[in-house]
Formats: sequence, structure tokens, C-alpha cells
Amino acid sequence: MRPHSRLIGPFMLLVASPMVMGAPPVKKPAPKATEEKSCEYKVSLFGNLPCLLTGPVACPTLQSIHSIGPEQVPAQPTAKQIKDINDALQKLKGAPSSLDVYQKRLKKRLAAQVAYADSIAAAKSKNDIEVLLKNTKEHISPTKLKDYETSIRKLVIKPTGPAWDSATLDQVREKYESLIEPYPEEEFHRAIKAANIKYNCDSDEPPAGSAEDLTGEE
Repeated sequence: MRPHSRLIGPFMLLVASPMVMGAPPVKKPAPKATEEKSCEYKVSLFGNLPCLLTGPVACPTLQSIHSIGPEQVPAQPTAKQIKDINDALQKLKGAPSSLDVYQKRLKKRLAAQVAYADSIAAAKSKNDIEVLLKNTKEHISPTKLKDYETSIRKLVIKPTGPAWDSATLDQVREKYESLIEPYPEEEFHRAIKAANIKYNCDSDEPPAGSAEDLTGEE
């Protein structure tokens, strides 16, 4: 072994170790504080009742929640309205989990309404009410299916042939609507209350839902 070999080891250790030489430790940047998401929107309920919709969610999410609320969803929506509502449901991101049940029930109702619209048109075209019954039965509870089929046949089937007049079809739709998933309005209000989302209106009575004329303010 060479005479100076004992000095090389410690010397190299000192050079390679900045902590030993007194070099300050590298400080990691402090994590940025997470900003709480919140938003408020000016809305007009029932056409003329000014309200402020507020909630601890991002503004696009709050707007989407408003667009799928009561009164934004007609009892008997047109095909375009159903498409718009379904689009809003698809775009709804980051919504509070309390709205999950409402969304599920609303989608179920819309699917039943789409099935009816498509099937009644096909039944009229083929002059056969069984087309309607076959294509819509999945949207009727099994315990109510027999009542549904019996009632619809009684309304439409006449000695002279199926009746497709507007009065009869109104009764058919009314019967169908009474047996499918009802509109979950109460579920909507429970959900937004749990999420601390509120409609604050210039009125003594709380609003029954949402309406038109949405403008946003952050």
C-alpha cells in the first residue's frame, strides 16, 4: 500500500459530501394552498323571479346543475329538449355525489320518454298497438306491466280497428307517464341541499326549481 493512500479516502469523502462541508440543504418549494371552488350565478326563476344560485363548485358545474333542475326539464319534453338535457347530463363533471341518484333517475325517465315517442310513431305507422307495448315494457315495473298492457289495449283497440285520434293518444300517454319513473323533483332539492347549493331569491317562498335567463358571475 502506498504511504499517502490513507489521506485520499477521507479527502475524497469530504469533497463528495457537501453536508459535511457545511453546504445548506436544498429546500423543496412549499405546496400551494388549494383554493376552494365556489361560484354564484344570477338566474331568473319562472321568468321574472330574480335569484342568486350559489354553491361550492366550479362555475361550469353549477351552470350544468341548474340546466338539469326542475322546470328546466318539461314534463313532456320534445325530442330536442331530451337531447339537450342528455347532453347537459353528459357534460356534468365534478358534480357533488349527492346528485348521483337524481341523475340516474332522470336518465331513466328520459329513456322511457324516448322509447314512447319512437314506439307510438311506429305503432301508428303499422296500425298495431302491440308495437308500443313490446318496445316500452322494459320501462314499466313488472308488477304494473299487466295493468299497463290491459289499459292500453282497452283504450286503443276498437271494433272498427285501432283508434289513433288525439284524444285517445293523450289518454295512452297519460297512462304510460303514470307508470314510468316519475320526475325526481324532491330528490333534486335534497341533493343540492346536501351539497350546500342554494337558490337565494327575492321572495318569501323558496323556488320550486330552476328556470330561464341564466347569466354567470364569478
